[in-house]
Amino acid sequence: MIKNKVNGVTAKLLAIALILSANFLPLEVQALNKKDTVITSQVEKSSKTTQKGVVNTKSLNIRKGAGTKYSKIGSLSKGDKVQVEGKTSSGWYRIKYKKTYGYVSAKYIKITSTNSSSSSTTSKATKVKYTGTTTGGLNVRKGGSTSYSKIGSLKKGSKLQIIVKLSNGWYKIKYKNTYGYIIGKYVKNVKAINSSNSNSEEVIIKTGTINISSVDVMKKSSLESTKIGTLSKGNKVDITKIESNGWYRIKYNGDYGYVETSYIDLNKERTDLNNFLFVGDSFTYLMKDTIASKNKNVYIHAKSGSMPGYWIDKVSSMPKNSKVDGVVLLIGVNGAGYESNRTDVKILINKLSERYPDKTIYVQKIFPVGRAFKSANPYSFNQKISGLNSVIESHCKKVDNAVFINTTSGFIDNDGYLLNHSGDGLHIASKYNNKFYSNIFNAVKKAEK
Repeated sequence: MIKNKVNGVTAKLLAIALILSANFLPLEVQALNKKDTVITSQVEKSSKTTQKGVVNTKSLNIRKGAGTKYSKIGSLSKGDKVQVEGKTSSGWYRIKYKKTYGYVSAKYIKITSTNSSSSSTTSKATKVKYTGTTTGGLNVRKGGSTSYSKIGSLKKGSKLQIIVKLSNGWYKIKYKNTYGYIIGKYVKNVKAINSSNSNSEEVIIKTGTINISSVDVMKKSSLESTKIGTLSKGNKVDITKIESNGWYRIKYNGDYGYVETSYIDLNKERTDLNNFLFVGDSFTYLMKDTIASKNKNVYIHAKSGSMPGYWIDKVSSMPKNSKVDGVVLLIGVNGAGYESNRTDVKILINKLSERYPDKTIYVQKIFPVGRAFKSANPYSFNQKISGLNSVIESHCKKVDNAVFINTTSGFIDNDGYLLNHSGDGLHIASKYNNKFYSNIFNAVKKAEK
């Protein structure tokens, strides 16, 4: 691991872009902040959602906060049962302990059952309120996040009966003789059925986060109106209208409700890729200074000439989930025609998805080669690259937290050959590094919307 300083500030190079080609030495860059500041993570699930679990390790410390830097307040032994009140974004469970609460690492707790009420990840609603169609293959899960077990799957084009749209972007659906949950961004043609507030989907104008421990959701924009539910601190909301009397109209459990504006912090538009993990080959190596100059904290793992299989057994040594805000992966052109690459890239995406279950894995479209490429016939080689891109895009649709993004804008001519390269038909010229980074940044922003 090489430590670099960026603008005088030691940065945690933490970003993931997988780009493979060229003749540079392996590079792994980690930059650190001047100070290691502990920030308490908010519990993601509603305080009204409880889960039962059992300790699966010999001894487990209970801490005052969600992190090993917090003081120990007790311990548990293997087989001890716990009541889980919520999970932090850093991978810790908040549990009931004696007459108070404590935090334990989630990886040492096996969830055995869930009891939910008005939670952000589960819902008791059973009435079908929407219909829709899947845009790709989807996993169906027991609850509304990737931490829940898989209970089945759906094919592209499957017709859906949607019960509830959860505040975290997941949908509760009718599935066989029961109910399941799928991620909503892969559903199209969503149409309301007898909605009490609207016959069609309202446009989301802003997104926000609840900033108070508990807030009531009202049927109308008045405290005198009927309460239809509650939201907890950290819950995400989609805002469809700003009322003049200090209320937001929000999407809530498949319908709409109102929350006072003072209890919602509007989400700021992304301005950087801080705490992202980039993994790749010479594309990444040549971009390292540009990436570092745009962000305070990033991780870069790069080795030139690598193929997807090289990274499979190295995922476990990449930054912890709690340190990463997103992953950007770019497979290079090496071995584009190998059948083994098609298998290995799927395995790699799966492993990244498992290591960073609550983060998005942004998988970039592989760049073509230019007419000046000498290692093979450029046209034939680009056909192989196109085939591999199709495999990657298709697989991303099957992975809950993976998204296929296109960052090639401005780098491909009308015939599909690489432009603005360094003369070898393979690598982007350094003077276009800012353009390439801008493409990555804008693709991530677009995917987040």
